[in-house]
Amino acid sequence: MGRFKVDDNNRLLLLKIRGCALLLTKLHHLLSAEVKRMGSLHFQFSWACFIAVLYWQNSLAESLRCVVHDESTLYSALDNISCAEISIVTMINVTENVLVTRPLTLFGDAIDAALVQINPNKNNLYIRDVIGGVHVFNLRISAIHAQAAVVVANASNVLIDSVEVEGSSSIFAVFIAGRDIPAGIPTLENYESRIEMDTNNTFCNSLVHSSWEGDSLSFSLQYRGHLRNNTVVDGGKIAFYMNAECTCVNNTVLDSISQGIFLSSPSADNVLVNNTILNAK
Repeated sequence: MGRFKVDDNNRLLLLKIRGCALLLTKLHHLLSAEVKRMGSLHFQFSWACFIAVLYWQNSLAESLRCVVHDESTLYSALDNISCAEISIVTMINVTENVLVTRPLTLFGDAIDAALVQINPNKNNLYIRDVIGGVHVFNLRISAIHAQAAVVVANASNVLIDSVEVEGSSSIFAVFIAGRDIPAGIPTLENYESRIEMDTNNTFCNSLVHSSWEGDSLSFSLQYRGHLRNNTVVDGGKIAFYMNAECTCVNNTVLDSISQGIFLSSPSADNVLVNNTILNAK
């Protein structure tokens, strides 16, 4: 199955378990020095405890990972709170939103690993209403004949890294959307306060295909987020809307049929550097 990977929310738990195992190892060394005085029975008991803890640690690591190979096992894993890590091992056609509402790691573990939305009325990967600890990587996410391929809304501390996104010709390919707040004055007040903004979301090292002339890769209403090392191809653009203290760095936009990168106002203390726009129309 390979080396177990774990997100930040479970890392502390595993560190405690490993620390317990390390403590028992040290205890074993101390007990073995006393084995002549205390007798072999005590020594055997301490060794059995040590083995039991190691077995428990390994079993817990295995239970935190769920391997999925079809739509049914995918939705079951998303609903199973004991699955902290979801490994996709093939291309999976989906007909509902791939809804993530809790901390987890979702990644491709095979060369053809992909989520392909075939329902024209649904988004594909939809991360919402989660404070943090979501990590998505090494995965193709396709919505060529559907709604948005990736949506992040009402969510913070989300990392999407090293994915390939295939968007449609009529809507966002990637929509890092911010909070669900009514347009107009409420949105402006929320932006000025910074209190209710989605925070520390990152989309990086990824390839986005989109022929939509609108906001193909939209990074909006974010606070201290990062958009870096991405490439947008096939006609799309990057939309960087109403962000504060965010970065847009080392991105490339090829053959955009509109602006390349669109920066909206208001905008405060953002860093946009080393981006490349080629052959924009």
